[in-house]
Amino acid sequence: MAVNGVNREGLSKIDKKRKEEYRKELKYLKNNQDTKQNEIERKQNAIEFYKNLNDEQKAVFNKELENRKLRDSYINYLKYVYPDFKITKFHALLANICQSIVEKIENGQKVRVCLSVPFRHGKGYPIDFPILTNKGWKKHGDLQVGDYVYNDKGEQVKVIATQEHYMHPCMKMTFSTGEEHIITREHLWNVSLAYETRRSNGVKRVHGYERRTKLLETQEIVKELQRKNRRPSIFVNAPLQNEDKDLLIDPYVLGLWLGDGLSSDNRIVCSNKDLHDELIGIGDREKYYLKTYKNDKNITYIILGNGKVVFNGYSNNEFTLRLRKLGVFKNKHIPLDYLLASEEQRWELLRGLMDTDGSVERRGYCEYTSIKKELAEDVLILARSLGIKANIISGDATINGKFCSKKYRVCFTGNKYNKYFKINRKQCKLENKIADEDSKEYFIKSIEEVGDKMVSCIQVEGGTYLAGYGLIPTHNSTVLTKTLPSWFVGRNPDKWAILSAYNADLAEEFSDNNRQLIKNEGAKVFNIETNSSQDNKTLFQVHK
Repeated sequence: MAVNGVNREGLSKIDKKRKEEYRKELKYLKNNQDTKQNEIERKQNAIEFYKNLNDEQKAVFNKELENRKLRDSYINYLKYVYPDFKITKFHALLANICQSIVEKIENGQKVRVCLSVPFRHGKGYPIDFPILTNKGWKKHGDLQVGDYVYNDKGEQVKVIATQEHYMHPCMKMTFSTGEEHIITREHLWNVSLAYETRRSNGVKRVHGYERRTKLLETQEIVKELQRKNRRPSIFVNAPLQNEDKDLLIDPYVLGLWLGDGLSSDNRIVCSNKDLHDELIGIGDREKYYLKTYKNDKNITYIILGNGKVVFNGYSNNEFTLRLRKLGVFKNKHIPLDYLLASEEQRWELLRGLMDTDGSVERRGYCEYTSIKKELAEDVLILARSLGIKANIISGDATINGKFCSKKYRVCFTGNKYNKYFKINRKQCKLENKIADEDSKEYFIKSIEEVGDKMVSCIQVEGGTYLAGYGLIPTHNSTVLTKTLPSWFVGRNPDKWAILSAYNADLAEEFSDNNRQLIKNEGAKVFNIETNSSQDNKTLFQVHK
């Protein structure tokens, strides 16, 4: 029935609906008020509970709160097990997606998901950049799975993944030693940074600096260069570790010949004041006889080898034949076998070079000088392979002020802990020299944009490898794959996690990392213990 054109039944329904909405809103406000009140009460109870704990109980309680944060948040767990890892926006987004998937599985949902992680996200070198492997130099873009490169500890580490080449924006990083590295903006580095400190000695405030190491992208180091503190730096690598090689010529003897030997025969020119020390160094490693230089009685020839052989139709000394086999006859350089020899063999080679064409000052400054650029560059690589921070400087060689040729000086700071010379008059100048901190770091001078370059990325065991002829330590990482399965299994010890990869080495490395994390952190973070299977390294049991 309508009154004045208004339907009473319609008004009644509208009024009833409004009343229902009003009742719901009152109920919501009351519940919300009760929730807030309950939350306040819970906080007050928690505070009272915490106050009543003794110090030992508080320590256990605080530790459990920290562990709960690690169990509840994958990104917190990731930061905990890899504290130096740089969390980019990409990694944070991916970590949150992974956590949401894990939570859906835990809530009983059947989730089918294919998580495609972009392999090329900017951690690369130009494809023609040189990398030292245990078999010689290779271009970065030519590295293959199974190759062995060197890490910052000098250890040989396997390349476990490579990728196709692609164009990417790059930057040029210049070091104080002169090297230039072209790298992608997102490439990672373990960087030593200086931070200003202010302490009181009881009388006045003392200003100083302390250095801390951070994992930073190339583009982030640019900001650090703008600070007024000391320049950021990369730590010098440890000596490369190789096995002894069966070398054609003793490394110390070859070093003497490369320094003061005649390039076309088997003679070494030696000053009589150093003759005794050099001969002790040669010892019985090589047969030789001595001959005085007819134009100067203060100079003696050390004539190496024994017997005559016929080679290429003309007479040769047996030692000269070995020089030819090494490819150094009339072509002085350090053969690859010697650069890849054991640490002690490389030290012996350096001592031979420094005893002849090397010098040292009382302050510890050492240098090797040669007019042969290739040889000087080889000596630089040799020094770097021994963990020595060296650089090369070019200049003019003159006699009586008259230009003769270009010269190349390989310079570094020595110390009393290493033996750089067998000639005593040189080595004794280092007897009081202590290695300074600057000799252990490559300081970054500048970084600038250079546009797009064709680059490639590799992945190595442990994440760090040496790049360039200067052997500068650089970094890569696959932290998400190395941590998510362990976090999932730690939260769900009754479930299985199957991990796969596109090659066996990669799958095995990821499996090893996750199993090790469960063993190391399972009891502390997840309150679980593991029982490793002895017959199958990819399986292990988890006990709550």
